[in-house]
Amino acid sequence: MKNNNTPAERTDSILSFFKLSMRLLAIAYFIGALFFFFITDGVNYILNFLPIFLKILQPLPEKNTDYFWLPLVASLMLVLTYIAYQSSKDPHNKILLNLHILSKFISSAGYLFLFLTDKFVFGYIVGCLLDLAICVFVIYLKLKIKKIESVS
Repeated sequence: MKNNNTPAERTDSILSFFKLSMRLLAIAYFIGALFFFFITDGVNYILNFLPIFLKILQPLPEKNTDYFWLPLVASLMLVLTYIAYQSSKDPHNKILLNLHILSKFISSAGYLFLFLTDKFVFGYIVGCLLDLAICVFVIYLKLKIKKIESVS
């Protein structure tokens, strides 16, 4: 089946997909920031369900009693919210895209490091895979935008 879209229509379609994706990521990051900060035990409960139920890997510690890092986690999630939202408004801003990619790559590498060197905690591998998937998705979006720029 032949694609009958004009180059302008394809560009508009790619830009719309990019903008929608970034806005959805911004919403997810914002909700994540609120969830991590205000419902701390909820994160443990969700991430510990499979390792406890299926007896795979190790669960996270039962109760998080160290809340010192929560403001930092929430602030970084809010920074990602801002980066994703601003990227949706300016898809050609390579600095924002690179920051987004770098942030997700570093966090996925950090989770992988903890998984391999500390304990085989299920939450570490989930964090690694989730952040890596987002990193790869943002790289994919960046390449789509780069393709538009090279055609224009």
